[in-house]
Amino acid sequence: MKDDVGIVLESTDGMAKKTGVFCVTPHFDNLLMWSHYGDSHRGVCIGFDISLPNDSVFGAGYPVEYRKSYPVISMLEVEKMMHAYSFNRKILPEFDDIITRRCYVKAIEWSYENEVRFCNTNPKIDPGLVDFPAGRLKEVILGANVSDESRNRVIKYIEKNFPHAILKQAQLSPDMYKLDFLVMREKAELNL
Repeated sequence: MKDDVGIVLESTDGMAKKTGVFCVTPHFDNLLMWSHYGDSHRGVCIGFDISLPNDSVFGAGYPVEYRKSYPVISMLEVEKMMHAYSFNRKILPEFDDIITRRCYVKAIEWSYENEVRFCNTNPKIDPGLVDFPAGRLKEVILGANVSDESRNRVIKYIEKNFPHAILKQAQLSPDMYKLDFLVMREKAELNL
């Protein structure tokens, strides 16, 4: 017989596979974020217009809680949630706390991220890539080490698909551990 922890993890993992997750941070100038998630400054940072706590495109968004220990989720809670889900095919409001404890908690070592995480449990939306209205993309920042080829490809794509978006180029500061940002194109009027 499986132990309680194994059953809880298996049940919540099944729910997690049906949940879309979108993670953002308000700190586009964080050197560690660029190093870890921006391919060592060779990638891009995308700025969105997002509503908290509930966004019509990205789902329910809350700041991540950083902890030293895993959240506690009881077998009884999971069993009740799974039973209700099997009948309704949606997460009922009384079970939001279980989802919150599973989706919005992360190890304290990651606290520098100041992550805001969006979880979407809508069964009508497949987890994975989600289309968003063009007007929701507000800016694109090219990494300090982006290649000329990538820079040109991104600029061409943004100009064609998001002509309203602000375009910036990150640059490593010559005398401080920080990034400076060169505005390549100001915000244009949105005519969609």
